[in-house]
Amino acid sequence: MGTSAKINRVLPFIGLVAVLLVAMPQTVLADDDLFEFFAEEAHVITASRRPRPIRQVPATVYVIKGEELTRSGVHTLWDALRSVPGVDVMSMRTFHGMVSIRGLNKGLNNRTLILLDGRTVLDGNADSINWEALPVLPEEIERIEVVEGPASALYGANAINGVINIITKTPEQLAGNRVSYSAGPRRTHLGSFVYGEQQGKTGYKVGLGWRTTNRFEDADLRASRVAIANAHYRRELADEAHIRLSAGATRADTDHSLGAVGQAVEDADRGFVRADYERGRTRLRAFWNRGRGNLKGLASIPLPGLDYDIYDFNLERTVALASDNSLVVGGGFRRNGFDSNLIPAGSVRHNLWNLFFENEWHPMPRWTFWTSGRLDRHPHVELEFSPRFSVVFVPVPAHVLRFSAGTSFRNPTLFENHMAIDLLIEVNEGIQYYLESQGSTDLDPERMVFFEVAHTGQLNRFKTTAAAFHYRLRDGVTLSVPTFNVSEEQELEVSSSLINQGEARAWGGEAGVEILIREQVTGSFNYSYQRLSGEVDRQTAAAGMPHHKFNGGLRLRRGRFDFDTAIHWVDRTLWSNNQTTGTSPFLVEVDSYTLLNLHLGYRFGGRLQDLEVGLDIFNVLGNDHFETLPETGPATPGQGGEIIRSRQTLKLSYTL
Repeated sequence: MGTSAKINRVLPFIGLVAVLLVAMPQTVLADDDLFEFFAEEAHVITASRRPRPIRQVPATVYVIKGEELTRSGVHTLWDALRSVPGVDVMSMRTFHGMVSIRGLNKGLNNRTLILLDGRTVLDGNADSINWEALPVLPEEIERIEVVEGPASALYGANAINGVINIITKTPEQLAGNRVSYSAGPRRTHLGSFVYGEQQGKTGYKVGLGWRTTNRFEDADLRASRVAIANAHYRRELADEAHIRLSAGATRADTDHSLGAVGQAVEDADRGFVRADYERGRTRLRAFWNRGRGNLKGLASIPLPGLDYDIYDFNLERTVALASDNSLVVGGGFRRNGFDSNLIPAGSVRHNLWNLFFENEWHPMPRWTFWTSGRLDRHPHVELEFSPRFSVVFVPVPAHVLRFSAGTSFRNPTLFENHMAIDLLIEVNEGIQYYLESQGSTDLDPERMVFFEVAHTGQLNRFKTTAAAFHYRLRDGVTLSVPTFNVSEEQELEVSSSLINQGEARAWGGEAGVEILIREQVTGSFNYSYQRLSGEVDRQTAAAGMPHHKFNGGLRLRRGRFDFDTAIHWVDRTLWSNNQTTGTSPFLVEVDSYTLLNLHLGYRFGGRLQDLEVGLDIFNVLGNDHFETLPETGPATPGQGGEIIRSRQTLKLSYTL
């Protein structure tokens, strides 16, 4: 059945909802109601070193509330990010996806920094992420802040494209416990328990959860099985000081895409321990991230190890230079360690340090000038300085204009510096060849120069956003053109190494509107455009594709009923099929696709007032599609993609 026919099937249902909306009585909203609708603008903490109103920060920021995650019809965090303009989401396997900002998406993406309460959750070898292995549950997320555009001036190497910060609820916000359980086809079971409490000067919370589902392509094969546990403790001390201690762990067995290498199952344990101390204007943070695991199912590499450790220390202080001028200064040290049979020495360590500053200056009531910079030291490259400058102008109270410019960078990873991979690839029975890929300690950082102009506004029931950007990325890290040799045993040997060669220019923009239609009825629509010239590396989508993306959403609250629906249309994309026998990549088109997601919820009353039931449907139209290239043969692994189908779950939640 074609997409048009599927849309026709669902139109009567959407029409019924529209009739209900029209039939609802019109309510005149007071200013307080409008303020509540736009309450997420209060403060954000990711775009600068201190919490600031979203319209005053020096970057484009979008916020997804926690309740939007649990009532969006999706079952993964990355699928919930599809609604953010400028964000590129790619589901590669059933419960495995990748996220980028303003292009440059790929498998094992390492150009977007992912944080959990300000702590990096990227692994310590390729600086990538397994979203399913995050030690956080959807029910404990307060909001997700998405900072678009380069942010190395604040966060260093991996923020070359932007930052996604997952912020969890405090014990005071939880104020009790919440238990939820979801079940659906393909042996899908999603469960969680979250508890938090604030008692005087002491607060604590715990979270426990599990997630399991089988594959879209074969419902008898497991796609993911994950167990999650975390705990947090906060204590207020004398002199307005406080200390926070937290720890978490995950046990993950997930079907994983490795891009050019193909598909494997990641079997890994991850954990962290963290301590924060804050007193007045001084803040100290230290954490240890740990990962132990391997990849199963790669015939060419027997159980490659993926063990890593990250030790991080960060100190900063805010200094009031004058009533209209404040300065944040600080520094940090990080030690990355990687142990693997993919490294000739077996293990490697990198010591990194940084110094940073951020200045906020209000010379006039309508003007704010932001200046920030960061100096980073990597053992195999020269000192890297990343400046950023932003001007925020408020011509009238409901409208804000912003101009930003600066530089950003991405350091070579431990894997890129030190890897040595030898693959034995069998093309046909009796026909095989060796593929050798080498890292290099002579790699330079990838560097980016960017400019951005943006506007946000509010007019009664409408909130608008618009941004235009341009950036130039140079010294992209990519594999060299392979060389071919025939050994004494008459076997073909194909060799390549990592080099700095990729260079690209990109431009584009986003525009969006949020609408308060009626009391407890809201809608949102946004459009993104991006285009790229040049080639960064063979794993990145060609020409910055997809060029066009459209998102729309509708939310209805009526008595005890909730109705949420979101539609996403993504333009076609060109990917390299990663053929290993040629000297240049062969590009293959992945068709455009449409996703429609739905959530229906009902909250009981009386003695069951703490009980809620919900139906979540991902891909309501049943639009089976690929979002990246599947493997088509041993010599053409594509991007390790899997077909994406529909998923439905019934959810029960109890809050006390």
